[in-house]
Amino acid sequence: MKYLKRYSESTRFVGTSPMKSDINDILLELKDEGFGTFISIKEEDVSSVRRLGHYKFLKNSFCKVQIWSQNRFEYSQIEEVMERLKDYMAENNFYVNDFTSFLQGKDKAPRIEVQLNRQHNRFGDEGWTERAYVFEISFNKIPDSTNEELKSDTYKSAADKLAKLGHKQRPEELMKWHEITKQKETDAMKLATLNDCKQLGVYQLYLGYRKDGRTYDYKGDFYINLAFDSYNLDDNYPEWKEGQNTLWISFSFGVIPATEEGQEFCENVVKPIIGLGGDKLTYWLGSFWLNISRAIEPSEEPIRFQPEGKGYFEEYEGNWYLSNRSSAMRFKEALYKIFSGDIIVRETSQIPGGMKEEVIDQLCNVREHDIDEYEDIMNSIKNIRINQLYKD
Repeated sequence: MKYLKRYSESTRFVGTSPMKSDINDILLELKDEGFGTFISIKEEDVSSVRRLGHYKFLKNSFCKVQIWSQNRFEYSQIEEVMERLKDYMAENNFYVNDFTSFLQGKDKAPRIEVQLNRQHNRFGDEGWTERAYVFEISFNKIPDSTNEELKSDTYKSAADKLAKLGHKQRPEELMKWHEITKQKETDAMKLATLNDCKQLGVYQLYLGYRKDGRTYDYKGDFYINLAFDSYNLDDNYPEWKEGQNTLWISFSFGVIPATEEGQEFCENVVKPIIGLGGDKLTYWLGSFWLNISRAIEPSEEPIRFQPEGKGYFEEYEGNWYLSNRSSAMRFKEALYKIFSGDIIVRETSQIPGGMKEEVIDQLCNVREHDIDEYEDIMNSIKNIRINQLYKD
């Protein structure tokens, strides 16, 4: 295969290929009628994409076809050929990504684009002349197997688009891959969540809820799941800068049962009341709040975080708490290790470094505080009183 042009390390444009020859044959009828054509086929280099870390784009090929003429024409003049082109591309696992169009109600209808040239007359006035009339259509490739590591939504989107074109068998196949890939994604999410939580250890908690007029309670072992919530910071930070309040950041606090007995209690009692998290593992019980500054005077310069070494839990529903001193001490140690980077949780390709980097980004990048202020907050965790974190 010959490469005509390389735009980046991970992209290549195909010069000659069986597909390009086939498309040329389909468009031959239009060429005989005086239309011009342009075909561009792009593929991504798998090895380069892997080095860049963008796994969801592996081998995601792309094809663009342009039909043009110097004379005005209507879409109806090329419609039959375009339908043959769509059928051919669908047989080769390509679906329509986009085309020159306008909105007709809620649907997109094909249109011919007018390309213009700017001209100047002898008086210096500008004007426009019509240069060409163009219709463009593009296609994305659907992978032949789940080895491509595309998201489940990609398969569903492709299936929906092919179904609208009248295809039956291929959309059914793609929906099967959608379900398979979706299950794999769910399993991968559950495994990643559980591995994160196991890093933090096992904690003893008391859970008490009222259901059907009765109180049900349980004390046992759980893994802990934490998720940084930046929205509360968005709400409270402006008032803190004006000297109106102290400043806290919050973390959603959830648990995963570590025993069969705990799982049974959560399934029968907790789940009907508060539900189960999107990862299909975590029961989100409430929040943990960490103080990051006392109230300040608006005139203070520079404005800095001045943490007070305080933290507390907040329940959403029912009554729950860490139920022994040992669990409280280990929670405080784990929180410090998350802030120091000794424990990395919730790391993704978008957030290398995980939750620590999320907090630094919000405090130091978005709100332009110094990194040493973050370190002050981290060290203040050591000063949280253990008695604030548990009940016997």
